[in-house]
Amino acid sequence: MTRNAAWGLFGNTVYAGCQWAVFVLIVHRLRVEEAGAFALATALTGPVFVLASLRLRNLLATSHAAELFPDYLTARLLTTALAVPASLAVAWLDPSGASALRLVAVIAGGRACEAVSDICHGLFQREMDMRSAAFGLLANGAGSVALVFVALTASPSLLVAAAAYATGSLLALIAWDLPGAVR
Repeated sequence: MTRNAAWGLFGNTVYAGCQWAVFVLIVHRLRVEEAGAFALATALTGPVFVLASLRLRNLLATSHAAELFPDYLTARLLTTALAVPASLAVAWLDPSGASALRLVAVIAGGRACEAVSDICHGLFQREMDMRSAAFGLLANGAGSVALVFVALTASPSLLVAAAAYATGSLLALIAWDLPGAVR
């Protein structure tokens, strides 16, 4: 139990630090207005995806039936499919126009990948394998930082940086979380 708690603390700490590092890279490499737009896009999508999560990870982690994972995954995919257009609807109300909508669309794509990873982490947690969840968070965070750094070095564009950020989440999902959930 102590080892699992330590892995959970490690994974979440590294992931939070990597999110901070992404924002620091954006602040240092782009204009203040662009950093503010990134912060706004993450602030707009955050509550929508938290609401759409329905705390399914917690339900899965405390469930006794292993065969129910496909049902939880289906529910997460459905709520995520609703969260993306809901985020876009919230962004559409933003007076900054189409640029904000494009940015929110990219950030929502990354959040969608994180939502699916989160349900996989719930399965790992149920199986008392917080090490796998920690590695998923580490892959997501470190991958996002590395990709954002490369993107901002190659092209100082907020949309490209946001796409790199979302790609880190997608790669962690494809390379670690989904294969781990299948195992």
